[in-house]
Amino acid sequence: MKKLLLLPILLLLFSSCEVQYNGDTRFIIKANIIDEEGNPIENVQVDVNAERDNLSDNISYAHTDENGFSFQAFPPLKSQGTFSIDINPDRKTYQSKIIYNIKESDFQNLILDLGSVTLIKNENIINFKIQLNRINESNFIERIEINALSPEEFVDYQGNLEENYYPETYFTILKNQNFTIFYSVRDISTTPPTLTDYSVNVSVGTESATYQLEY
Repeated sequence: MKKLLLLPILLLLFSSCEVQYNGDTRFIIKANIIDEEGNPIENVQVDVNAERDNLSDNISYAHTDENGFSFQAFPPLKSQGTFSIDINPDRKTYQSKIIYNIKESDFQNLILDLGSVTLIKNENIINFKIQLNRINESNFIERIEINALSPEEFVDYQGNLEENYYPETYFTILKNQNFTIFYSVRDISTTPPTLTDYSVNVSVGTESATYQLEY
């Protein structure tokens, strides 16, 4: 008898670890995938993922039609969670783009229209690295920002900015552009320590580049 009772208990445990859905209704996400010149991109894969309690589940996927449109219907979550859209995950010809932190409250009459989403060709994207070179042991970098044009591969739908505990030094940007690096240096040799803001102009071409930042 104990062995017979064990199977339903195990099934209950496994089912409770999965993302649960409400099958009575359907959410709809629409998007128009275009290139840098505004032309539609056909046959781009678009995945819809659901996230809740550190669990993630791919609940729908489709490919854009000849006009670059993607239309997907899927069930909402039974309990509070978020959705993300993974566009062109295989990075074929174009960049990939993930739009995340989409909440159920973002759907109007069960529909979320993302409008036009631009993908940049991989051949127009380069890597840019900032190599930190500390020449004064009393100095510490506290902030690094750049205003370069980038493909925006990760987009928080709520517009929140990701907080980094350490200054970011690796970036994916568009080639052939001029931009500015903004950074802050804290000098702990003074009492109290002083924080000074700096900026430097940088140019990049068609190849990935590294900038040596001395502080």
